[in-house]
Amino acid sequence: MKPKYIFLTLFFTTLLLILLCILINKKDTFSFKNFNKIVDTPTPIPIHKEVDRVEVIKKTLPQIQKEINTILLKKPIIFFSNSYNLTKESNQTLNSIISTIKQIDNNIVIKIASYSDNNRSRSYNRLLTQKRSDTISNYIKRRCNARFIYSIGYGKEFSSKDNNRTKGTRTEIYLKRIRNDF
Repeated sequence: MKPKYIFLTLFFTTLLLILLCILINKKDTFSFKNFNKIVDTPTPIPIHKEVDRVEVIKKTLPQIQKEINTILLKKPIIFFSNSYNLTKESNQTLNSIISTIKQIDNNIVIKIASYSDNNRSRSYNRLLTQKRSDTISNYIKRRCNARFIYSIGYGKEFSSKDNNRTKGTRTEIYLKRIRNDF
């Protein structure tokens, strides 16, 4: 079709819609407000008051982080001695953390940091904590649809000053939102 005919078709279609608008409103004046109401108005969906609607309320990231921290304080993630295999109690803790993470959208980064006590060498502790954080990362990846999960094993670098095994050997989970600036 030639551009000349396309222009004429659009012109007459617009003119027809304007005339239709005037006839429907029974006014001699034309306003674009009425025109937009007639042309672009979607049909309303009826809402019944008798039906109870359940709304899913997403929690904020700081609320989720606080819940995860309280879960880890009450039931820390425990591994067998000199191993990166999870105990049954740790599986339960991780399941409750995963259900908490699922309350937020998947535009987050999950960082898993593992620490050890001062009983072994630095290289051994670093390798062991990396394997432990990888184990937790794989466990979360299988059950949660977060975009990015990364794990890091610090060994005894940031361990507590006292050589208490419960304070020194620990796992922390941090959440951060992905920015969509691009």
